Amino acid sequence: MALKYLRMYGDLVKRRPFLTQTVTAGILSTAGDVVAQYTEKRKTRYSFRRTAVMSACGFLYFGPVVSVWLNILHKLNLPVMFTVALDQSFAAPLILGGFSILHPLLSNQGITGAISTFKSSFFDILKANWVVWIPAQTINFSFVPFEYRMLFVQVVAIFWNMFLSYRANVALKKKETTTGSNM
Repeated sequence: MALKYLRMYGDLVKRRPFLTQTVTAGILSTAGDVVAQYTEKRKTRYSFRRTAVMSACGFLYFGPVVSVWLNILHKLNLPVMFTVALDQSFAAPLILGGFSILHPLLSNQGITGAISTFKSSFFDILKANWVVWIPAQTINFSFVPFEYRMLFVQVVAIFWNMFLSYRANVALKKKETTTGSNM
């Protein structure tokens, strides 16, 4: 049964790659935040706003950018190690940099907060990214057929987005605490 749905998904990607891949990223980014919130030891209630922010990042940022990027890499048809190197030296910093700015903006931190978040967390997140994504993308570009690459990326990204969501929201809480204590 699962194989049937996987084939249906592959057919959707072949017919409408951008739309299917963007929706996949959005749904699984949303799921990553939901899982992150339920696995954290939260003292407050579930935050629908926080999930909406990660959902927006998935549907409006990760999905479109990664979809276009995967299509470019597919058309370049480079050897796997060159593809991974290009992916992690070019796309990863751009995608993470965009997230480091976009997430605080969507979380009402303003441009000053976004720049501060970027400066304080970008390089640590990029290093963590390489630990996760170099092996994941090596597997993806070596063994996964093109029409399933976004799905593979987004399944790994459920856990990655849990980390990003947790990390981004810890940073926001620290800023709120610091700001609140200075008033």
